[in-house]
Amino acid sequence: MLASQLNVAAATSRIHLHGGRTFLEINRFDRHGALGRSPVATWCSLNAAMVGSAGHPWLEACAKLLPTGWLTTHDLATIQRVWLYGQLIANTDMHDGNLSFQPVLRDGTPAFALAPIYDMLPMLYAPVRGVELPRRQYAPKLPLPADTSAWQAAARAALTFWRTAAADPRIGDDFRRLCEDNGDLLSQLL
Repeated sequence: MLASQLNVAAATSRIHLHGGRTFLEINRFDRHGALGRSPVATWCSLNAAMVGSAGHPWLEACAKLLPTGWLTTHDLATIQRVWLYGQLIANTDMHDGNLSFQPVLRDGTPAFALAPIYDMLPMLYAPVRGVELPRRQYAPKLPLPADTSAWQAAARAALTFWRTAAADPRIGDDFRRLCEDNGDLLSQLL
């Protein structure tokens, strides 16, 4: 959904069905063959080295790199859409290690570009020990006025996510119903 709905680069993934369970495999975009590597730095490491705002929402903390030229307004707009999308698909695990950057040169000056997005899934519903599908309430938040345009784009993509998941026969009936309910709730806010 990130690539097709929000025009955001995302790591490729595959779904595997095995032993009555469903697994999501994310392909590493920073690995090439047996020994090839691309330079990547997590926001956790960059934040610690350059900003010092650990645990803050990505956009709020990353914005501090804009005046120095390390990031662009385009990067920040993308981070905003991704953060909002993550919230709207119930991704409760958007910590500083789940956002990364790649070093680039902009007009001969070192900078960072947003790496493909990864680990973007509805972690609110991650199984816990002894519970297959924990009962948790989906509660999408309405945007602040300044975020309305980005929120609407993210919400449309999230609605596509919920509807796609609700129609996917590889997903169990209970979770598909939950996805349908979440999509219905989100559509009321659009």
